[in-house]
Amino acid sequence: TLLSTKIAAEPKIAMVVVEELQKHCRVKTTTTSDGDAKYNNYDDFSGHLIYLKDHQVLAIRRGMQQKAIKMGFDIDGSKMEGCIHYHLRQKLAPTQLLQRRDLLTEAIHDAWTRLLRRRGTTRLWNEKCKEAQERACQVFEDNLRRALLAPPRLPATAILSLDPGFQAGIKCAVLSPDG
Repeated sequence: TLLSTKIAAEPKIAMVVVEELQKHCRVKTTTTSDGDAKYNNYDDFSGHLIYLKDHQVLAIRRGMQQKAIKMGFDIDGSKMEGCIHYHLRQKLAPTQLLQRRDLLTEAIHDAWTRLLRRRGTTRLWNEKCKEAQERACQVFEDNLRRALLAPPRLPATAILSLDPGFQAGIKCAVLSPDG
């Protein structure tokens, strides 16, 4: 475990893991038995994490918070362990350790399953959620700005205008439906 902890703590290894996860990580979801019917699209859903649409990411996150969806990551562990082993062999590992291939393989497996898998997938998922949330807020802001700056549709209803004055107070003006 000491060697696996050192492997997982190496920044270059963490970077390699994240890069490989971006290429190969898939999200798998299932709905729970007491889940809401609006999440039926995500029963037996599978998609590449990087290519998920923003609305899918936000729906999966919301479903997980409501405990209507269970999510997991589908990753080929042997491929990831092979990438870590290759990187260690090329860049970091001392030659004495490479002679003890069984010890190194066991340490890499432990580092991947116990530490790096969860750390990497959590990091990617949180980044994806943050990006989706920021884009959703930007779309809402743009739509609200367009709606507020649009000219009034007359003669629909009366319009209330507010002038937020800080010294003299808020002033209101009402425009009748006929203008």
